[in-house]
Amino acid sequence: MPPFSLQQDSLAASRRWLVTMLVIVVLGSALRAALYARGVSFWGDEACLLVNVISKTSTELVTTRLDSAGPNTTQAGPPLFLLAVRASVVGWGPAPPMFVPSEYAARAVPLACSVLSILLCAALARMVLGRTHWAFAAVLLLAFSPPAVAQANNVKQYSGDLAIAAGLLALAVRSRATDGSARGLLLVALTSATTLWISHATAFVFGAISLGFLVTLARSTARERVAWLVGNAIFAGSFIAMYVTSVSVQTDEYLKHFWLEKFPPASMLGWPTWVVENTWELFNYFHAPIGILLVPPIVIGFVSLKRAGRLPLAIALAGPVGLIFVAAVLRQYPFGGTRLALFTLPGLAILAAVGLRACASEVAHGFHLKQLPLSPSPATPGEGRGGGLFQDETGPLPDPPPRVHRRGAERADEPDSEQHRPRLPTVVRIGATTIMTMVILVGAGRAIYEVSPMSYRSDVRPALAYALARRTPTEPIIVDARSSVVARLYWPAADAASLIFSPDLNPTPSPCWLVTDINSAGRLKKIKARMSELTPRTDTTHSYFDRGGAAAYVR
Repeated sequence: MPPFSLQQDSLAASRRWLVTMLVIVVLGSALRAALYARGVSFWGDEACLLVNVISKTSTELVTTRLDSAGPNTTQAGPPLFLLAVRASVVGWGPAPPMFVPSEYAARAVPLACSVLSILLCAALARMVLGRTHWAFAAVLLLAFSPPAVAQANNVKQYSGDLAIAAGLLALAVRSRATDGSARGLLLVALTSATTLWISHATAFVFGAISLGFLVTLARSTARERVAWLVGNAIFAGSFIAMYVTSVSVQTDEYLKHFWLEKFPPASMLGWPTWVVENTWELFNYFHAPIGILLVPPIVIGFVSLKRAGRLPLAIALAGPVGLIFVAAVLRQYPFGGTRLALFTLPGLAILAAVGLRACASEVAHGFHLKQLPLSPSPATPGEGRGGGLFQDETGPLPDPPPRVHRRGAERADEPDSEQHRPRLPTVVRIGATTIMTMVILVGAGRAIYEVSPMSYRSDVRPALAYALARRTPTEPIIVDARSSVVARLYWPAADAASLIFSPDLNPTPSPCWLVTDINSAGRLKKIKARMSELTPRTDTTHSYFDRGGAAAYVR
């Protein structure tokens, strides 16, 4: 009787895998929590959205356009996301007089969504890649993506987009919608019809899942065809209702102008350049400046899934990128490396991990891909039964063929673990992991920089407090047009008349205070140039500068 049975060894390996995955989830969550704990003042975009959240009723948030809080400050957002933020900030009733929103309360919703996206991506990776180190790589790509970390501390809907995308993909795999299950597709359609009101990106994710299901209809029964029609009809009904009540109301020309470069140029001659530049930016966005290195693994991952008979899954994972491109051509949604494309990260991270695993397996077997099994392997014993977070129904991707000994006999009695698979040559092992390691390390470094004291986000509160403490009742405070919205959130309501929301007064009243936030070198140069124009009227003994804001007294 051996001291350790094969079942015990397999159970120990499963526990080690689960512990490692939980460590990755905790580290990614800790980065987001550290940025959240800094409690910096709101960005201009956050403040513009919060002005509406505080001043409007729940019904008005859903059915009316979000008001501009100044020049170039128009915002938009999904109805249920806006309601969730409002509930976390002021509850369900009207905001009390002189209400100042808490940064922590307002950012609780995006923080929760960002942490949830890591958990859901871990579940998706487990279903597609099994208990392998490639699953760790996929989750690391999302957990340490700098824009994903940054958006966790931003009162905007993009962290919600990320969580919804990962959740819908995990649901599609779990329910076998990516394997042609009629019941699974209906479940995904019903879920998507609801989450569409939380995240507009749902339209692209469900569209990709539906397209993947469509390729199976040629060999499916009438039941699957009817399910596809009914599922798409359910989602279309929800989409039309939301478009009429919310999206069409929030449509604004400023937003279209703001994203103008992310839409194709009017001249067809400029299209090739536009396609190359914006495609490059999109894939590079998640782990700039070397995120573009993930394109080859992503492409190989797509081809690998197709050859393994999982084309619907490949389309579901990569399809949102193609649908965004189509929407941009129709001038309905910007295409490129922006926060609006953040929701494509879960699918692309899984494809990158699948591609790297396919490379390793193919090289290990002498580039004989045809010798690999071309259909999904069944779930291993103990998997796909309990319905836990990291359980799957369809089983992981096909594993390499079993190890063959010199005598030609397969060791069928050995457990399917990494240590019993063929060893890769040293050069191959290093090469296959270098790309992923570089991208993850660079992403982690940038993400840590986001939360370090060396990095900063605009914080106009100290500069504003400096001016408030030193001004007389007759001295107005002129606030930079963008940061004036932020200042409005912290301004005592009884003294609001002293706040001037335009920095372009000519001549500048005297005496007065100039205040701005500093979120770029350009903004700092702007206020210094403004002050130099007022010399010798600017009193340098009453000036305030820090990494987040600036204030100056003008005599």
